[in-house]
Amino acid sequence: MASFRTTFIALSAALSAITQTAGATSMSNTTMDATISDARVARCGIHISHGKMLKLTPFVEFAQAFDGVITVEVTNRSSAGSNTTHQENAFKAGHAPQSHIWIDRGSSLLMAMDVKDDRGKTVCDMRETVVL
Repeated sequence: MASFRTTFIALSAALSAITQTAGATSMSNTTMDATISDARVARCGIHISHGKMLKLTPFVEFAQAFDGVITVEVTNRSSAGSNTTHQENAFKAGHAPQSHIWIDRGSSLLMAMDVKDDRGKTVCDMRETVVL
């Protein structure tokens, strides 16, 4: 009976450590993937880094180089009201500039991302609400 108890205590401690580590990892970084509608895009979305302020980093990974524009709009809602940030960045030959949006923590985020090629065709888009 003593060995069972020792094993149970050790397993409980290990499970607790794993749960705390997993929770810390998932809370510090989250990636919201967008819907891809063109084979020239391998992946796109918004990476969210949690801290005192939220850092949002829109990204596009290209399967094939092309020119276009990335448009991101974020509405941060809190008990004090809402605030909307709009950002638009052009990219050339499949090289998107890295940009960041820094915002205070609210209660929820409404994120919209639209990636278009130089002919105006949507190649990637996202509309997500994240509860903080």
